[in-house]
Amino acid sequence: MDSDDDGLGPSFFEDRLLIEIEAWDCSFHVGLRRRGAHPHFRFLGGLTDVRSLSLTGRMLAPAQHRDRSARVWVSPYDRESWSGPEALDEVGRVYWPAAGEGRFDISLMIPQDALVTVQVCMGSIWKYVHVWTFDADAREASVRDFSFSATVADKVKPWAGLD
Repeated sequence: MDSDDDGLGPSFFEDRLLIEIEAWDCSFHVGLRRRGAHPHFRFLGGLTDVRSLSLTGRMLAPAQHRDRSARVWVSPYDRESWSGPEALDEVGRVYWPAAGEGRFDISLMIPQDALVTVQVCMGSIWKYVHVWTFDADAREASVRDFSFSATVADKVKPWAGLD
């Protein structure tokens, strides 16, 4: 794709993935706290709770991965994980499919207080997951940014095979 007035040169699409959401599920697990469990996962003294969203979809872009399946786990984290000396240096991971396998495995992290908003929008309007990566190697990549959307911008549709 050549650069033109819209400013979408090849670098606009570098390290970017686009997934169409086909299905999603929300899970919630409560159990007894295991010894050594992170304090974030403790409540009511000795219990743990784990909440997450699991999405299944298909890769739309880049073209070399089009129509491969993707599984995306969205996990909430407390705001303290996002700042200070122990701050996260990525907001997720992409695990490339192993030889002979076709599925991408992706984990994304959201602030815990955004979980309800994400669930409502997932059930009502969101259809796509946009993921930007960095530090990629043959097995995995870190996620720099991600977003969800109900539509794909017209200027991105040719890259995503949606024109």
